[in-house]
Amino acid sequence: NENKEVTGIVLLSLKLPDTDLSNDLKIVNFKLSLGENEDIAGEASSDEGETKDEPIKAPRKKQPTPEEIRGKQNDPEIRNLISEAEAYCNRDLTPKELNSLIYIKDQLGFSFDLCEFLLEYCAGIKKTSFNYIEKVAKNWYEEGITDRSEAIEYTDRYMTLYGKILKTLGITNRVSPVPVEKQ
Repeated sequence: NENKEVTGIVLLSLKLPDTDLSNDLKIVNFKLSLGENEDIAGEASSDEGETKDEPIKAPRKKQPTPEEIRGKQNDPEIRNLISEAEAYCNRDLTPKELNSLIYIKDQLGFSFDLCEFLLEYCAGIKKTSFNYIEKVAKNWYEEGITDRSEAIEYTDRYMTLYGKILKTLGITNRVSPVPVEKQ
């Protein structure tokens, strides 16, 4: 107030406060007691142009046309990747699985080397379903993993942590927990 006494407190979240607070709750000049002239509202408005760190989300999978798929199959790198995927999964790829592989390579932007490690990793934990492989790829994308060395480091941490927990719980017949167990 005019006597520089605190007459009330409003607790707000750490994000930019709402500007439509009722007048009796609005903080006008909290720094007066410190002898400074800037008010809190003035400081907050200077941060409006800043953006928060938002989590990266994987792009939605686009369905390629049959012509696009045929064109991709002519690409030597994609052909090699298909051969590797078939070898790791021990089966021929279905059109849906081929679409997932193209999504991972093109839309998520994985290099051949990273795709190869993804397939190697999933086959190593005996998870060769392309639903699973695609979920791991999306997870890596959202974690910002862009090369083989980052993926190796990430999977080592993941496997070590979950492996220790599963072993402690007496679960020794698998290396990866199911989603309910992760929660």
